[in-house]
Amino acid sequence: MKKKYELIDYFMIFAIIFFMLIGTMNVFGQTSIGVQSGVAVNVDKHMVGLSINQKWDSTNISTGIGYMTSTDNLGKGMFMINSQYHFNRFSIGGGVGLGGDRFTKTKPFILTTYKPLKRYPLRFFFNYSEMRKTLGVMFPLIIKK
Repeated sequence: MKKKYELIDYFMIFAIIFFMLIGTMNVFGQTSIGVQSGVAVNVDKHMVGLSINQKWDSTNISTGIGYMTSTDNLGKGMFMINSQYHFNRFSIGGGVGLGGDRFTKTKPFILTTYKPLKRYPLRFFFNYSEMRKTLGVMFPLIIKK
C-alpha cells in the first residue's frame, strides 16, 4: 500500500535540515533565516515560503534551502536547494526544486536577487523554472553575522 505524504512529513524534513543549519551557525559564516512572499506570474498564484541561507566566510558564495508553496494548498510546495554568487547588491545563482511524492519531481531553476538598500536586509527575487516564474520579496527574520 502506497503511503501518501502529508504536510507534517514535509515539515519534519524541513525541521531536521533547519536544526542542522542552526547548529552550524556558530561554525561557519553569516546565516539568515527569513520569510518570502511572491506571485507566480505565469499561473497567477500567490506564493509564501521560508528560507535559510548561509554565506560562507571570505567568499561571495552562499548556499540555502527553502520551502515555497502556493497559498491555495500549503502541502503541495517544493523544497528548493540553491547556491548563489554575490556581486555587491546583485546575486545570481541556481538550484534544484524537489517536490511530489517522495521528491520524485526535480526541477532546475535560476535565481536572481537584488538588495536595494545596503544596510537593510530586504531582497527582491526572481525565480525562473520550467513550471513557474516567481517574482517576490524576501525578508530575513534572524541574521547571524
